[in-house]
Amino acid sequence: MEQDRTDTIWMLPERPNLTYIVKKTTKQMTDLQWILNDIKVNDEKANKSHCLVSLHKFMCNIIRILFYELSESADDVHSRRIAMFHRSTAEANKVHVMSEFPKLDSKVRVVFATIAFGMGVDIADVEQIIHWGAPRGLEQFTQESGRAGRDGRHALSVVYYSSFDISKGRCKESVADFCKKVKCCKEILSDYFSLDNKPHRSITKTCKCCSFCKANCECGCCDRLDFIDNIASAQQKYNLQDEDADLHRHISDNESILLKENLLDFHSVLEDEDAPGCTYLNDSAINEIVRNAPYLYCEEDIISLGVGDIELAREILLLIEEIV
Repeated sequence: MEQDRTDTIWMLPERPNLTYIVKKTTKQMTDLQWILNDIKVNDEKANKSHCLVSLHKFMCNIIRILFYELSESADDVHSRRIAMFHRSTAEANKVHVMSEFPKLDSKVRVVFATIAFGMGVDIADVEQIIHWGAPRGLEQFTQESGRAGRDGRHALSVVYYSSFDISKGRCKESVADFCKKVKCCKEILSDYFSLDNKPHRSITKTCKCCSFCKANCECGCCDRLDFIDNIASAQQKYNLQDEDADLHRHISDNESILLKENLLDFHSVLEDEDAPGCTYLNDSAINEIVRNAPYLYCEEDIISLGVGDIELAREILLLIEEIV
């Protein structure tokens, strides 16, 4: 193949009907209250949503809480409005989700899933894609968020991320820049994928573009996105004046030493009780917890360090909060 006789054909991934909402959070269940309210009010007419959760242990906890809030039976698959899909999901449940969710009149309105769900599946009427945690990379994010609004209707891509998600070494720099919203989200994506090294302006109407652009919009017609602003967020809980400010605790050297001593004592108690969790809380895990303590605000953050038990993660979170 002769290089001077070849053409490069490329196009930017901008989707005019897709709005990006990026929010810093400590990943509390209150962040998902708007989804719960939608189901309670609209039942099987609620917006069809796909929520990507990287850790299936944390996903199971979310589902358990939502089942309780909606009074749904874990035994009756066919009556549920929410479902989950990951590698350990029972085969009968997987079959139900794969057959029911693609239907235009699907009774399942929200699917919580790992990346195992969605690849090779075209569901045109998905209205909302939610990333519970920073995406792995902008390539994957563009593909995953692009599963919303394939029928041409207006759709949302919502990203919840924590400071821990984008701390040094935990994600790509391009993902951190996207989450921090240094400018229009669609312009960040276009510049990242562009082959001509030129800046690109978004062609989407300002208030329908992204959370960065909406903050500067004065059209007075932004009602469609107001529910996002009303979520009980970490910004309110921790009295942050600037959502883009780093969300972290100040932990002194003495407090770090105290935390390590408390974790070692806790490990000794677990060993004495022959508790299953003691295998997770080894020296390596304790050192990682102490090192990352300023950024650990939820169970998922601790589980991502290798503590594979949500109840144990909750206890560790309390130990951190006790010393600060």
